[in-house]
Amino acid sequence: MLLLAIFTTKYNLIGEATEQLLKILALALPHGHKLCTSLYEFKLFFKNLRNPLVRHYYCNHCVGYIDNTTVQSCPYEFCKAQFSVRNASYFIEMPLEHQIKNLFAQKGFYESLGHRFKRKSSDNTYEDIYDGKLYKQLSENHGILSFQENISFTFNTDGAPVFKSSKTSIWPIYLVINELPYKQRMQKENMILASLWYGNKKPSMGTFLKPFLKSLQKMNEGIKCISPERGQFLCRGLLLCGTADLPARSLLCNHVQYNGAFSCWKCEQEGETASVGRGHARIFPFQSEEPKGPVRTKENVLENARTAVQDQQVVMGKPVKE
Repeated sequence: MLLLAIFTTKYNLIGEATEQLLKILALALPHGHKLCTSLYEFKLFFKNLRNPLVRHYYCNHCVGYIDNTTVQSCPYEFCKAQFSVRNASYFIEMPLEHQIKNLFAQKGFYESLGHRFKRKSSDNTYEDIYDGKLYKQLSENHGILSFQENISFTFNTDGAPVFKSSKTSIWPIYLVINELPYKQRMQKENMILASLWYGNKKPSMGTFLKPFLKSLQKMNEGIKCISPERGQFLCRGLLLCGTADLPARSLLCNHVQYNGAFSCWKCEQEGETASVGRGHARIFPFQSEEPKGPVRTKENVLENARTAVQDQQVVMGKPVKE
């Protein structure tokens, strides 16, 4: 339904065309499908959503985030491409606060969060995320996770192709609540879809994650929730960890992809290209002594990032001050 909504708004389909599209899709679906086939039902679906959908616009040229949609050109000095809301690209956010409030309003949800206090675990064993060092630190000495009303998240994002014949893909941001029992936290009704990127370009993570970061900051400060078991209370939440495959991790961390030069996460060794089967792979030959490259540290990572940004700005035409 979200993909259909994006498609109809992007190409400005009139109501009759939208209804015909729904009927064509319905013919291709198996018997008993749940896709609506009338324009009235299509509009009613979005009116009945308990969570608001928020559009976030970005420049089609540099993929930079656009705060002020009344501008006629991209606000970034190194870009300055023409901008118009009518033809602009955007991604969708499903605000975290509203979804958390809806979950707490369900009967039994608050009680399920006490699972971690009741479970029995053996010493020196890792059975769940609660046994990790970081989680234990946050759960001890009146830490944020030592209270049942507070929660933590594990997030995931990855790109999935929509059509085989085009480069169009979707990138969702999913969250799971760690405090729920494992089977319950993995049920789709308890998962949170925070954002959805749709287009023929991979997301710029600085743009895509901007509203997500603001939502997490608000959760960390606390939001007012109401539970049938607890009544009204203040819920605080934090992002504990994330999972991603290697290409998505490189995008998230603004790092060279795993098959590129200097792609090692531990040191700055360039590596070598080697033939593997019918293709090639990046390898890092075993060193009996110290590695060829210096150890990768936070300081040289930041320095390399600054250099990369400056180089990109020069290529795009207008270098700006640091």
